[in-house]
Amino acid sequence: MRATPPYRLVVLGADRAWADEVAGACDRAVSAIVGLRPMIAVDRRLPESEDPADAPPHSLVVFLADRRSRRDGELLGQVARARARSLPVLPLARSAADVPSALPSALRPLHAAVWTDPGTIRAVLRLLGLVERRRRLFLSYRRQETSELALQLREHLSRRSFDVFLDRFSVPPAADFQRRIDIELSDKAFVLLLEGPSATESPWVQHEVTYALAHGISLMALTLPGVTDRERFPTVDEAFRYRLTARDLSAAGPDAPGETGVGGPPLTAAALAAVLDEIENRYARQLRQRREQLLGSLAGWLDLAGHRPTSTDNEWALVTAPPRGRAVAYLVTPRAPAPSDVRDLDRLRGPTARPGGRLPDGCLVHAARTLDPDEENLIKWIIHNRPLTTRPHHAVPDLLGLS
Repeated sequence: MRATPPYRLVVLGADRAWADEVAGACDRAVSAIVGLRPMIAVDRRLPESEDPADAPPHSLVVFLADRRSRRDGELLGQVARARARSLPVLPLARSAADVPSALPSALRPLHAAVWTDPGTIRAVLRLLGLVERRRRLFLSYRRQETSELALQLREHLSRRSFDVFLDRFSVPPAADFQRRIDIELSDKAFVLLLEGPSATESPWVQHEVTYALAHGISLMALTLPGVTDRERFPTVDEAFRYRLTARDLSAAGPDAPGETGVGGPPLTAAALAAVLDEIENRYARQLRQRREQLLGSLAGWLDLAGHRPTSTDNEWALVTAPPRGRAVAYLVTPRAPAPSDVRDLDRLRGPTARPGGRLPDGCLVHAARTLDPDEENLIKWIIHNRPLTTRPHHAVPDLLGLS
């Protein structure tokens, strides 16, 4: 694997102090959320010219939008070169009020971020690819005691660009409910359990938790105040719990002033912000750990089969040189395969080919046990007559002849 870190952040701005502040905040966020500081390189200028084969596969240019930078011809030239190379460019303003006056005309079509927004650093990490870009989450809850909290979390997680499954909105009429639940659990790859006093009494919640734990799906339990040891799920480790206190709950639900009513109270504004941040951090860490587990076991199986796996510029991919047959590029995903995964796999084949050799085949290894039939047929249609295939992670040993 090359010595160059696979992630590059280019911070362009006339204000050196602000550039240092942005670079430092990104470095601390990578360490806190991902725990991999050496994997990101922070540069203060874009290279004048660069062979695409030598460029980090994941790059982001942040333009610090202020009145000095918008008039700096050298900085604007670097932005133009970045866009000509199809690199993502994120305009960053100190405040929302600064956006109209600080953005150069060439960047006005782009959606700017605001430095004081708590979600900006996470947006930078998503654009870099250090954390999941497609963030999907399954809400597991019992309606009688946590429906108001579930609705509140769905609304605010959606505002943070999460795709949230909530049964009352997400299961179409006449659908096989049990099968739909299993499909969504596999696809979302992260379960947020609202652990109230009677959650263990719900067969649906019991199934969702059991399915998640049995299939390696990431999980976080949001435990309500007053839930006793006997009422908690014994199979959920304490490390995966976030405990709420009585102060975290609003005195009244939004639809019933003065009383909580059926479905329990939602969170206070302060508690909601803290919970959302905790969900974001745990989601990033757990999904990354899941990818590492998938890639590690895949590498072990390939090695046992004599396929000599080697790393690539893509952090989640391996390329093999089997004793017989063509080389294969493998890409792992912790959820059900999506068209964008197939695109990434196909793009991976070119850079992993040997000089003068044929392009390797491609195999997308996914963790989903249950697939949506329509989505599965779409993937089959996309890869038809192409040297690409998909395999569930648990079926890889059979594919390699190890069973």
